Amino acid sequence: MVCEIHNGKNMAIFPLDNIDETIANYPQIQNLLNQYNINYPGTYQILHLLGNEHYEGAKYLLKVIDGQIEKYGDCNFFKILFTEKDYFGFNRNLEEVRLLEILSGRFNNIEIGDNISDDSKKPDFIVSDGDNKIYFELYTPTDFYSFQFFHEFLRNELRYYPVEYGFDVLLEYDNSGKDFLPDFYYLYRFDDIYEGEKIIKNEIQNFLNNAIFKEKPGLNKKYIWNIGTEEKPLNIEFTFRQFAEERAVRRVEWIHGTKSSDTILFFERLEVLRNSRWYPLFKKKIRKSQCGSSEPNKTRTLLINFSHCDMGWKEDICIPRFHNSFQEIMSEINEFGKYYDVIQAVNLPIPIWGIPIVFKDNGIFTFPVTKVRGWG
Repeated sequence: MVCEIHNGKNMAIFPLDNIDETIANYPQIQNLLNQYNINYPGTYQILHLLGNEHYEGAKYLLKVIDGQIEKYGDCNFFKILFTEKDYFGFNRNLEEVRLLEILSGRFNNIEIGDNISDDSKKPDFIVSDGDNKIYFELYTPTDFYSFQFFHEFLRNELRYYPVEYGFDVLLEYDNSGKDFLPDFYYLYRFDDIYEGEKIIKNEIQNFLNNAIFKEKPGLNKKYIWNIGTEEKPLNIEFTFRQFAEERAVRRVEWIHGTKSSDTILFFERLEVLRNSRWYPLFKKKIRKSQCGSSEPNKTRTLLINFSHCDMGWKEDICIPRFHNSFQEIMSEINEFGKYYDVIQAVNLPIPIWGIPIVFKDNGIFTFPVTKVRGWG
């Protein structure tokens, strides 16, 4: 028996034991699962997607991936997607799947960068449009300025934790009466977003392995994890309210919500953006120059995808107060066209297209700016 757990707007099946029928619907995905020796139950995120085919969005993505494998064949692009175990890493990889689907609706001749070069300096996709070639690189930074990502990491790790029983667990945080919110503090200590993500995941797994699931937790017993500091104490309390024989029963509930750090606030004033952690992240990515050097009939396009950030309104990337700071910083880091010919803010998978920054004349392709009513 597989139990569907309702938690607010979220419903998912845990831990995805019965997916044989689902896999049979996607023969190309099944072939690669066999080729990469990916078995279930397991922690690979592609299995979680297969196990939740009852969502229309998941079903659509599975059909898209299956079709892309049939068209482009086995390559590192799909191997990275299929072997990803990290929740956020997998979702960043899915953004590239979505971009490939969008490009396929506009262009006939598309190559995956992994299929044409083993060089680390290669784009995600290359589009041939007559005599012109458009190189696309997608960058999906994760806004790690808030408590929300720790919140989701912990929920995800509990949902799929490999124990042979189900449970209903309540999570809450206690800041001991201090006048700060964890949203703006805990993850702020990491200078590098992606390195911080790895550290967070390791910390969560270590605590679950050594403090929670070393033996079966006690019913209604509180388990406390201090993730704070002496100056800013912050405890996460775990209370197991119920156990079930079926390990598919996994309810993970936070008693507290989280607040957004609102990424756009960093873009409202140029001096704030320049001194924020966004500046070195953008600089590191742009200076990698993954689309290579400038050539005639070649357009090097960098799409910066803000869909994994706390933007508040997804349309914020279209409004002038965001674009003005974004354009000035991009021009500065890009040295006015040295590394990329076009840089455009996007918000996939809606998609929403921001105002393109064009550094090269003549015949440049850009996605049309999304017109958002009510913003000016």
